[in-house]
Amino acid sequence: MSAGGGKPRLLLIGWLSPGSGVTRVLTNLAAAIADQYNIHVLALGAAPQAKLALPSIECSVWPFNTTAPQIEAGFPALLARLRPEIVLVLGPPPWAAPLLWATRRIRPQSRIVIFSGVEGSLANGEWLRPLAAVDDCILLTEHVRRDIVRHAAAAAPRRLPRLHVLPYGVDTAVFRPLAPAGAGSSEAWRAVLRRELFPGRAELADA
Repeated sequence: MSAGGGKPRLLLIGWLSPGSGVTRVLTNLAAAIADQYNIHVLALGAAPQAKLALPSIECSVWPFNTTAPQIEAGFPALLARLRPEIVLVLGPPPWAAPLLWATRRIRPQSRIVIFSGVEGSLANGEWLRPLAAVDDCILLTEHVRRDIVRHAAAAAPRRLPRLHVLPYGVDTAVFRPLAPAGAGSSEAWRAVLRRELFPGRAELADA
């Protein structure tokens, strides 16, 4: 609950590209949690004329470039007006870095959460730098979580947020390939299938 006793104030930030999967995640998530939070959606759009309208949810559409003057001047003003208790960012940390650091500086009491849909291996530890401004990071696979921890251990000591794995797609606890007779456990059989279907793809070992 917010300090005033109402629904918590949440600023949801994501990418706006009409028809894209990442924008559907943004709009579907906003609609799904609108009953629990007072939401303002800040959509960063690739097209200057891009628009976003969601029932009963206040929306802003700004240019994609997170170093644009509108964001440098407007984002602090938006934070001051909304006073969000939670800032939830959808996207890779380097893309959102200016917003993450600005939020931490201007609203140190806000909880900052980033949902990053990266699925492969990280190229280098620089991807981790913006995570120092984050309280919680939601990832898709255990492989990515292990990769982040590995890069952080190899780099100079660096603060990591709490890491959470929240896979999307099929609920494998309900829908899963059944092991043929004599193949051993279902999990062992699924491991065999993963190796055959995705050779050399270690990041899919926990898919």
